[in-house]
Amino acid sequence: MRHGEPIWQDIDPDLVVTWTPAEPPRTIEGPLALDLFTDRMLALELADGQVALLTSGGEVRRVLLDGLHQLRVGTGPQDVSPDARLVFVRPDVPVRWRWSHASRLHVPVPGGRTVDVPLQGSCAVAVSDPIRLHDAVLASLDDLPADRLRGVLDTLVRSHLEQRLAGLADHHHLDPVRAEVHLEALRPDDLDDELAELGLTCRELTAAVAPASGERDVAEGDPSPIVSYDDLL
Repeated sequence: MRHGEPIWQDIDPDLVVTWTPAEPPRTIEGPLALDLFTDRMLALELADGQVALLTSGGEVRRVLLDGLHQLRVGTGPQDVSPDARLVFVRPDVPVRWRWSHASRLHVPVPGGRTVDVPLQGSCAVAVSDPIRLHDAVLASLDDLPADRLRGVLDTLVRSHLEQRLAGLADHHHLDPVRAEVHLEALRPDDLDDELAELGLTCRELTAAVAPASGERDVAEGDPSPIVSYDDLL
Protein backbone atom coordinates (compact mmCIF):
# COMPACT_ATOMS: atom_id res chain seq x y z
CA MET A 1 0.00 0.00 0.00
CA ARG A 2 1.42 3.41 -0.88
CA HIS A 3 1.80 5.82 2.02
CA GLY A 4 -0.42 8.90 1.81
CA GLU A 5 -2.90 7.45 -0.67
CA PRO A 6 -6.55 6.99 0.28
CA ILE A 7 -7.40 3.44 1.24
CA TRP A 8 -9.49 1.61 -1.30
CA GLN A 9 -12.68 1.79 0.78
CA ASP A 10 -12.71 5.59 0.29
CA ILE A 11 -12.52 5.43 -3.50
CA ASP A 12 -15.51 5.35 -5.85
CA PRO A 13 -16.66 1.69 -5.71
CA ASP A 14 -16.93 1.61 -9.50
CA LEU A 15 -13.18 2.21 -9.69
CA VAL A 16 -12.16 -0.48 -7.22
CA VAL A 17 -11.80 -4.22 -7.66
CA THR A 18 -10.92 -6.43 -4.69
CA TRP A 19 -9.08 -9.74 -4.84
CA THR A 20 -9.19 -12.33 -2.08
CA PRO A 21 -7.62 -15.82 -1.90
CA ALA A 22 -9.52 -18.85 -3.11
CA GLU A 23 -11.27 -21.15 -0.67
CA PRO A 24 -10.23 -23.84 -0.09
CA PRO A 25 -6.67 -22.47 -0.28
CA ARG A 26 -4.65 -23.13 -3.42
CA THR A 27 -0.87 -23.34 -3.65
CA ILE A 28 -0.77 -21.25 -6.84
CA GLU A 29 -3.35 -18.85 -8.25
CA GLY A 30 -3.10 -16.87 -11.44
CA PRO A 31 -1.64 -15.49 -13.49
CA LEU A 32 -4.00 -12.53 -13.20
CA ALA A 33 -3.71 -10.16 -16.18
CA LEU A 34 -3.82 -6.56 -14.96
CA ASP A 35 -5.11 -5.14 -18.25
CA LEU A 36 -8.54 -6.20 -16.99
CA PHE A 37 -8.27 -3.43 -14.36
CA THR A 38 -6.88 -0.51 -16.36
CA ASP A 39 -7.70 2.88 -14.78
CA ARG A 40 -8.98 1.19 -11.63
CA MET A 41 -7.64 0.35 -8.19
CA LEU A 42 -6.92 -3.31 -7.50
CA ALA A 43 -7.11 -4.09 -3.78
CA LEU A 44 -5.33 -7.31 -2.80
CA GLU A 45 -6.12 -8.98 0.51
CA LEU A 46 -3.40 -11.61 0.76
CA ALA A 47 -3.72 -14.40 3.31
CA ASP A 48 -1.18 -14.99 6.07
CA GLY A 49 1.98 -16.38 4.51
CA GLN A 50 0.77 -15.74 0.96
CA VAL A 51 2.89 -13.73 -1.48
CA ALA A 52 2.04 -12.12 -4.79
CA LEU A 53 4.59 -11.94 -7.60
CA LEU A 54 4.17 -8.94 -9.89
CA THR A 55 5.60 -10.00 -13.23
CA SER A 56 6.26 -8.30 -16.54
CA GLY A 57 8.02 -9.64 -19.61
CA GLY A 58 8.28 -13.05 -17.94
CA GLU A 59 10.31 -11.67 -15.00
CA VAL A 60 9.39 -10.95 -11.38
CA ARG A 61 9.43 -7.18 -10.79
CA ARG A 62 8.02 -6.96 -7.26
CA VAL A 63 7.11 -9.29 -4.40
CA LEU A 64 4.10 -8.39 -2.27
CA LEU A 65 3.93 -10.00 1.16
CA ASP A 66 0.80 -11.03 3.03
CA GLY A 67 -1.65 -8.32 4.02
CA LEU A 68 -3.49 -5.53 2.19
CA HIS A 69 -2.08 -3.92 -0.95
CA GLN A 70 -3.62 -1.43 -3.34
CA LEU A 71 -2.36 -1.21 -6.90
CA ARG A 72 -3.48 1.56 -9.23
CA VAL A 73 -3.40 0.10 -12.74
CA GLY A 74 -2.71 2.51 -15.56
CA THR A 75 -0.09 4.41 -17.52
CA GLY A 76 0.74 7.09 -14.95
CA PRO A 77 4.23 7.41 -13.40
CA GLN A 78 3.12 5.80 -10.14
CA ASP A 79 0.80 3.23 -11.71
CA VAL A 80 1.32 -0.46 -12.28
CA SER A 81 1.45 -1.22 -16.00
CA PRO A 82 -1.60 -2.97 -17.49
CA ASP A 83 0.89 -5.29 -19.20
CA ALA A 84 1.89 -6.77 -15.84
CA ARG A 85 0.49 -9.93 -14.28
CA LEU A 86 0.12 -11.27 -10.75
CA VAL A 87 0.87 -14.79 -9.57
CA PHE A 88 -0.20 -15.72 -6.05
CA VAL A 89 1.80 -18.30 -4.07
CA ARG A 90 1.08 -19.99 -0.74
CA PRO A 91 4.17 -21.81 0.60
CA ASP A 92 2.07 -23.08 3.52
CA VAL A 93 -0.27 -25.06 1.22
CA PRO A 94 1.42 -28.19 -0.22
CA VAL A 95 0.30 -29.87 -3.42
CA ARG A 96 -0.58 -33.52 -2.67
CA TRP A 97 -1.25 -36.50 -4.92
CA ARG A 98 -1.29 -40.29 -4.88
CA TRP A 99 0.21 -42.89 -7.21
CA SER A 100 -2.04 -45.80 -8.13
CA HIS A 101 -1.50 -48.98 -10.13
CA ALA A 102 -1.81 -46.94 -13.32
CA SER A 103 1.27 -44.87 -12.34
CA ARG A 104 4.57 -45.79 -13.91
CA LEU A 105 8.23 -44.93 -13.64
CA HIS A 106 10.05 -45.17 -16.97
CA VAL A 107 13.57 -46.00 -15.83
CA PRO A 108 16.42 -45.66 -18.37
CA VAL A 109 18.75 -48.66 -18.50
CA PRO A 110 21.97 -49.28 -20.48
CA GLY A 111 21.43 -49.73 -24.18
CA GLY A 112 19.03 -46.83 -24.63
CA ARG A 113 16.01 -48.75 -23.34
CA THR A 114 13.59 -48.03 -20.52
CA VAL A 115 11.98 -50.31 -17.98
CA ASP A 116 8.45 -49.72 -16.71
CA VAL A 117 8.16 -49.86 -12.92
CA PRO A 118 4.60 -49.78 -11.49
CA LEU A 119 4.50 -47.16 -8.73
CA GLN A 120 2.29 -46.74 -5.69
CA GLY A 121 2.36 -44.30 -2.80
CA SER A 122 1.90 -40.57 -2.28
CA CYS A 123 3.78 -37.30 -2.34
CA ALA A 124 3.38 -33.72 -1.14
CA VAL A 125 5.46 -30.82 -2.44
CA ALA A 126 5.51 -27.24 -1.11
CA VAL A 127 6.99 -23.98 -2.39
CA SER A 128 10.24 -22.98 -0.69
CA ASP A 129 11.28 -20.11 -3.00
CA PRO A 130 8.44 -18.43 -4.96
CA ILE A 131 10.74 -16.44 -7.25
CA ARG A 132 12.84 -19.46 -8.17
CA LEU A 133 9.68 -21.50 -8.80
CA HIS A 134 8.37 -18.79 -11.08
CA ASP A 135 11.58 -18.53 -13.09
CA ALA A 136 12.09 -22.31 -13.38
CA VAL A 137 8.52 -23.52 -13.90
CA LEU A 138 5.64 -21.05 -13.75
CA ALA A 139 6.96 -18.56 -16.31
CA SER A 140 6.63 -21.28 -18.96
CA LEU A 141 2.96 -21.99 -18.22
CA ASP A 142 0.14 -19.96 -19.73
CA ASP A 143 -2.26 -20.84 -16.94
CA LEU A 144 -2.10 -22.70 -13.64
CA PRO A 145 -5.19 -24.82 -13.05
CA ALA A 146 -4.74 -27.10 -10.05
CA ASP A 147 -4.77 -30.31 -12.09
CA ARG A 148 -2.11 -29.09 -14.49
CA LEU A 149 0.14 -27.85 -11.68
CA ARG A 150 -0.23 -31.17 -9.88
CA GLY A 151 0.63 -33.02 -13.08
CA VAL A 152 3.77 -30.92 -13.65
CA LEU A 153 4.98 -31.45 -10.06
CA ASP A 154 4.21 -35.17 -10.26
CA THR A 155 6.29 -35.45 -13.42
CA LEU A 156 9.15 -33.53 -11.79
CA VAL A 157 9.20 -35.87 -8.80
CA ARG A 158 8.90 -39.00 -10.92
CA SER A 159 11.79 -37.88 -13.13
CA HIS A 160 14.01 -37.73 -10.04
CA LEU A 161 12.83 -41.16 -8.88
CA GLU A 162 13.60 -42.56 -12.34
CA GLN A 163 17.13 -41.19 -12.29
CA ARG A 164 17.75 -42.72 -8.86
CA LEU A 165 16.59 -46.13 -10.02
CA ALA A 166 18.62 -45.81 -13.21
CA GLY A 167 21.74 -46.07 -11.08
CA LEU A 168 20.65 -49.56 -10.02
CA ALA A 169 20.28 -50.90 -13.56
CA ASP A 170 22.86 -53.29 -14.95
CA HIS A 171 23.17 -55.07 -18.32
CA HIS A 172 19.78 -53.89 -19.62
CA HIS A 173 18.14 -55.15 -16.43
CA LEU A 174 16.59 -53.57 -13.34
CA ASP A 175 16.23 -55.88 -10.36
CA PRO A 176 12.68 -55.27 -9.01
CA VAL A 177 13.76 -56.22 -5.48
CA ARG A 178 16.52 -53.62 -5.45
CA ALA A 179 14.12 -51.07 -6.89
CA GLU A 180 11.58 -51.86 -4.17
CA VAL A 181 14.14 -51.54 -1.38
CA HIS A 182 15.51 -48.29 -2.77
CA LEU A 183 12.09 -46.65 -3.19
CA GLU A 184 10.85 -47.64 0.25
CA ALA A 185 14.02 -46.23 1.86
CA LEU A 186 13.52 -42.77 0.35
CA ARG A 187 12.55 -39.91 2.68
CA PRO A 188 11.16 -36.50 1.72
CA ASP A 189 14.46 -34.68 2.29
CA ASP A 190 16.22 -37.08 -0.10
CA LEU A 191 14.64 -35.11 -2.96
CA ASP A 192 15.30 -31.65 -1.59
CA ASP A 193 18.63 -31.07 -3.35
CA GLU A 194 17.03 -31.62 -6.74
CA LEU A 195 13.78 -29.80 -5.97
CA ALA A 196 15.52 -26.80 -4.36
CA GLU A 197 16.76 -25.78 -7.80
CA LEU A 198 13.09 -25.34 -8.74
CA GLY A 199 12.06 -23.49 -5.57
CA LEU A 200 10.35 -26.57 -4.12
CA THR A 201 10.66 -28.85 -1.11
CA CYS A 202 9.24 -32.33 -0.53
CA ARG A 203 7.02 -32.50 2.56
CA GLU A 204 5.79 -36.11 2.30
CA LEU A 205 6.98 -39.12 0.31
CA THR A 206 5.87 -42.73 0.34
CA ALA A 207 6.99 -44.72 -2.69
CA ALA A 208 6.96 -48.45 -3.45
CA VAL A 209 6.81 -50.83 -6.37
CA ALA A 210 3.14 -51.65 -6.90
CA PRO A 211 2.07 -55.29 -7.21
CA ALA A 212 2.06 -56.09 -10.90
CA SER A 213 -0.06 -59.23 -11.06
CA GLY A 214 -1.03 -60.07 -14.62
CA GLU A 215 1.39 -57.51 -15.99
CA ARG A 216 4.74 -58.00 -17.69
CA ASP A 217 7.89 -58.45 -15.64
CA VAL A 218 9.21 -55.00 -14.73
CA ALA A 219 12.73 -56.21 -15.50
CA GLU A 220 11.74 -56.92 -19.08
CA GLY A 221 9.62 -53.88 -19.86
CA ASP A 222 9.23 -52.76 -23.43
CA PRO A 223 11.14 -49.68 -24.55
CA SER A 224 9.18 -46.49 -23.92
CA PRO A 225 10.00 -42.78 -24.01
CA ILE A 226 11.42 -41.25 -20.84
CA VAL A 227 8.95 -38.82 -19.27
CA SER A 228 10.46 -35.41 -18.61
CA TYR A 229 8.93 -32.26 -17.20
CA ASP A 230 10.36 -30.49 -20.26
CA ASP A 231 7.68 -32.28 -22.27
CA LEU A 232 4.98 -30.59 -20.19
CA LEU A 233 6.50 -27.17 -20.18
